[in-house]
Amino acid sequence: MIPDLERDYRPLYIRVQEALIELLDNQVYKPDDQLPSEPELAQKLGVSRATLREALRSLEERGIIIRKHGIGTFVSSPVSLIESGLELLENIDSLARKRGFECLTQDLVIEREHASADIAAKLEIDEEDSVVVVRRTKVVDGEPMAYMDEEVLGACQKNAQSYGGSFQIVNEFEEALKGAQVVYPKSWTAVPLFKPPVGQDNPDKAKEIFEANKDWICDKERLALADEGAIYLHCLPADRGFEVIDGPQSVVFDEAENRLHVQKAVMALTMR
Repeated sequence: MIPDLERDYRPLYIRVQEALIELLDNQVYKPDDQLPSEPELAQKLGVSRATLREALRSLEERGIIIRKHGIGTFVSSPVSLIESGLELLENIDSLARKRGFECLTQDLVIEREHASADIAAKLEIDEEDSVVVVRRTKVVDGEPMAYMDEEVLGACQKNAQSYGGSFQIVNEFEEALKGAQVVYPKSWTAVPLFKPPVGQDNPDKAKEIFEANKDWICDKERLALADEGAIYLHCLPADRGFEVIDGPQSVVFDEAENRLHVQKAVMALTMR
């Protein structure tokens, strides 16, 4: 049985699907390997065969596995195409791993510069406004797969000003919470240290970072620093019971539902 399944509150077939993908990511089952029979795999995961079939059906639709009638279920061989439907919203790294590729980030550049006319139009800011530009190349099995160029900070500042607010960067958790009307915690990590399984590339450094930041959570005491009417959001997933997800100021589940409707709207528009 996969222990994490017992702590998750999402539909069971989705959790089983992710548990299977983790087994593939960790090379428990490699490309072209035959998976165990449904009864054996269901017993291993601690779920019913009906739930397992639903998870396998989804993986088959995504091309991750191949089901051969009368023979069995096999892990798909890697293909040279990295693609994803809008309903998945996965990053290139995740997609590459599922296809058996190694995905690396190269030529990372983060710098501040003035917005060009094109960028200013796209972000609805003034030309020459300051923006932070993040450029990087995603390389899959030695071949460039995507070039990413993102302009961030200037648009945030401009949008905040247009609505009578402000945008600033602070380096202390509590300082950022003081008087805030919306609280949206998000942790960031050094990606090379945390490839699945977590910390495999540098376990000592990964453990050191985790131990030093175990208190990086928004609990009741910290949320009390915010405005009395502040709302709490979270991108999910998260461990319930540690943060204030179930508290009276939380709108996390409304936020998650809105995301669902937005994704359905995008799919409806693009499938016409």
